[in-house]
Amino acid sequence: MEIISEFSSIKHNDGEHMTQTKSKIWTKDFTLLTQAQMINHLGDILYNVSIGFWVYKKTNSVSLMGLMASIGLLVNMLVNPISGVIVDKLNRKKLMITADLIQGSLILGVGILSLNNHLSVPVILVTAFIVSFISSFYHPSIMTTFVDLVKKEDIVQAQSIFSSINSLLGLIGKGLSGALIVFFGVPTMIILNGLSNLVSAFILKFIKIPHHPVSNEPITYQSVIRDVIEGAKYSIQQPGLNVLMVCAILANLFGAGYGSLYIPMAFQKGLTEIEYGLFMMSATIAALIAAVALGAFKIPSRFRMSVFSVSFILSTLFSIFTFMSTGFIPFTGFNFVAEIFMVMGNTLLSTTILIASPRERRATIFGFLSSFSLAGMAISTLAYGYLAEIMDLSLISMIGVSISFFMLIPVIINPDIKKFMNTEEDNEPLAA
Repeated sequence: MEIISEFSSIKHNDGEHMTQTKSKIWTKDFTLLTQAQMINHLGDILYNVSIGFWVYKKTNSVSLMGLMASIGLLVNMLVNPISGVIVDKLNRKKLMITADLIQGSLILGVGILSLNNHLSVPVILVTAFIVSFISSFYHPSIMTTFVDLVKKEDIVQAQSIFSSINSLLGLIGKGLSGALIVFFGVPTMIILNGLSNLVSAFILKFIKIPHHPVSNEPITYQSVIRDVIEGAKYSIQQPGLNVLMVCAILANLFGAGYGSLYIPMAFQKGLTEIEYGLFMMSATIAALIAAVALGAFKIPSRFRMSVFSVSFILSTLFSIFTFMSTGFIPFTGFNFVAEIFMVMGNTLLSTTILIASPRERRATIFGFLSSFSLAGMAISTLAYGYLAEIMDLSLISMIGVSISFFMLIPVIINPDIKKFMNTEEDNEPLAA
C-alpha cells in the first residue's frame, strides 16, 4: 500500500526569457525534449524489469530484490531536498546531457558484463546507487526545462502531455517487457537501456533552453535543512494535519514493501514472464482508469471522506484477495480492482494534505512528507525482503496491507481531517 505525496517545485519565469516566438505548444525544443524523455523513460522501464528478473533468477533471493529496490528510495530521500537547489544553480542542458552520458555508459558496461556472464550482485547494487543519485538531479532538470519551453497558458497542457506519455510508455514497457526478455534476453535489454540514454543525450544537444535565473538570495544546504525542520514543527503543531501526515508515513512503513515481492510472488502463483508483463500492464491500466475517472467526475466535497474510506477498505480487501489467489486470471483481476481503489484513495489523501497546508508552507511540508515517506518505503521494502526469506510471500503481504489500513483509521475518524476533506480545493486551508 504505497501512500506518498510527491511534490515538485516547478519555477516559471514570466519575464523576457520566456520563448515568445512560437504560438503552438509543439515547438522544436519542446518536441525534442519530449522525444528525449520518451526514449529515456522507456529504456529505464525495460532495465528495471530486466534487472529484477536477473537478480531473482540468479540468486533466488527475495531479500536482495528488496535491498536493490530500497537503495533508490534511500538515495532519493537523502538527495531530493538539495537536488532542486543545485539544479537551479547549474546549466540544466549540460546537466541533463552529462547525466545521460554517465548513466548510459554505466548501463552499457553492466550489459556487457551480463553478456559475458560476469555480472554480479555487488555491481548491480552499486549501479542502482549511482543511477538513483543521477536521477535525483535529472528529473528536476527535465521538469523545470519543459516549463520554460512553453507559454504560461500552455503549462497545464504540457504537463498533461508529459504525464500521459509516461503513463503510456509504462503501459507499453511493462506489458512488453516479459516477451522482450524471453526473445532477446536480459543482457540485450540492459544494453538497449544504455543506448537509450546515449540517444537521449544526443537529442538534448539540439535543444535551446531559455536562461533560468537564480534567486539573488543564496540557497545553502543549511537553509534547506532549516526549512525542513520548520515544516516538521509546523506540521506537528497543526490539529488534523499532524494526524494526516503521521498516518500516511506509518501506512508506507508497514504497507509499501510488498510491491518488491511481486516478481517472486507471481512465479510462485504460476505466472510466466509474459503473463507477469501483462499483470504489470493491467496495473497501469487500472491506475489510468482511476485517474481519468477522478478527472472526469468531480466528487462533491460532502462525499469525499466517504469515497476516501470506501476506497481504502475495498483496496485492502481486493489486495488480500490478490495474495490469496493462484493463477494468472484471478491474481491479475483482483489486483486490477485493488489498484483502481488504491489510486482513488491516494489521490484524495494527497489533495487533502494540499488543502490542509497553507500555501506559503506547502513546499516545505511536502518536502518533509516526501523524505519521511520515502524513508518508510525504503525500510518497508528491506523488511519485506528479509521477512520473505522466512515467511510465505502471500502471508506477509496480507499482514502488511492489513496493518497499513489500520494505520489510516485515525484519518477516517478525525473530525479536523473531515473538515479538510470537505473544503473546496480553491479555498484557503482550514489549518489553525
